Amino acid sequence: MVDDGTGEVNVYRVENNSLVEVADNQRGIFYGGDCYIVFYTYMTGNVPNYLIYIWQGRHAGQDEVTASAYLAVVLDRQFNDEPTQILVTMGKEPMHFMAMFKGKMLVYEGGTGRNQ
Repeated sequence: MVDDGTGEVNVYRVENNSLVEVADNQRGIFYGGDCYIVFYTYMTGNVPNYLIYIWQGRHAGQDEVTASAYLAVVLDRQFNDEPTQILVTMGKEPMHFMAMFKGKMLVYEGGTGRNQ
């Protein structure tokens, strides 16, 4: 792991080909019908480092899966291509990804976190 997961975490859900920030009380809750971008910042000395996790739900539509990859590239370019991009498929979350949510990560098999 790059660190213990205590860096800055920003979570976005992919909706209509754009990123919508997930409310603080909903961070760490993922739905199988959605895709998410998790932007993580950690420090090495005084130097910021960035990770872009692309979480893709098992039941997300192809348009949403494609949009998540595209939006990750857009975000990466905003930081001069410095972030490392990591594709995360539902059920195969790496240890660091789970550590960012401090034991409070929850994944629903289906559904969506969008406001209906």
